[in-house]
Amino acid sequence: MSPDIVAELVDRAGTGERALVSTALLVRKTVRVVAAVVGRFRRRTDHGLYPTVVEEILREFYLAGVGAAIWDAMKRQTADTFAASDEARAGRYFLDRFAELLATGTRPQVTVVGHSAGAVFIGNLLDDIARRRAAADDPLPPDFRFRDVVLLAPACTVSQFAPVVRRQAELFDRFRMFTMTDEAERADHLVPFLYPRSLLYFISGVLERGQDEKSAVIPVAGMQHWYLDAAAVDRDSADLRGFLSANPARTVWSPGDGGRGRRSGAISHTAFDDDPDVLASMADMLAD
Repeated sequence: MSPDIVAELVDRAGTGERALVSTALLVRKTVRVVAAVVGRFRRRTDHGLYPTVVEEILREFYLAGVGAAIWDAMKRQTADTFAASDEARAGRYFLDRFAELLATGTRPQVTVVGHSAGAVFIGNLLDDIARRRAAADDPLPPDFRFRDVVLLAPACTVSQFAPVVRRQAELFDRFRMFTMTDEAERADHLVPFLYPRSLLYFISGVLERGQDEKSAVIPVAGMQHWYLDAAAVDRDSADLRGFLSANPARTVWSPGDGGRGRRSGAISHTAFDDDPDVLASMADMLAD
């Protein structure tokens, strides 16, 4: 249980006396959990009754704060690697040298592939490419574009990746996302019996934060649940959904067989980077 919650729930009456759980506070928090669950069903942001109850209990009592801090730190590191710094940063160093290579006239065909949080890294990579293109003193040629961007079960949020696809014309030629159908996502239990949904559901329902830095249900780009959600009508959702639906080859719902370059047999979040069908599909893409 989160230390702050323990401090609230325990009333130490005096030195040497037994700690007593504050029943009234426990009841208040339980009411808040019930209200949050009901509110999510009304707003159509629920993940099913039992998973939603678990998510709201975690938010109110347990590891939502700690887990979110770890997740935020992971995402921050994928951005910091491209930031200007007196220290050597791997992402920035690579792009500095890569830009110098491209400035010589070399034009390699580059495909970037990101699995899960790797999609967050790729989003920051593309953001930095756009920044470099706009900088007058950067050697990155204005005509460079990635050949392919491939995301496997991406854990980036819709709001992070929508601005990237809006700049698709200047950043990359082709896009493909391999991710599970919602049926498979629901069957991929992160913690059997305790949390019967996938890691992406957990990220969306527990670990992400809203603009006020408080826990919020945030659409994740790799979830078909979001893609099919008629309630998601914000601009980012509309733009990313429109981008994906504009070309059927951009999305591979797993498990499925959409033909050459569009096959996937992965039925768990961790399976995409070694699934034979996914690997063969990416090989087909590289050969095109």
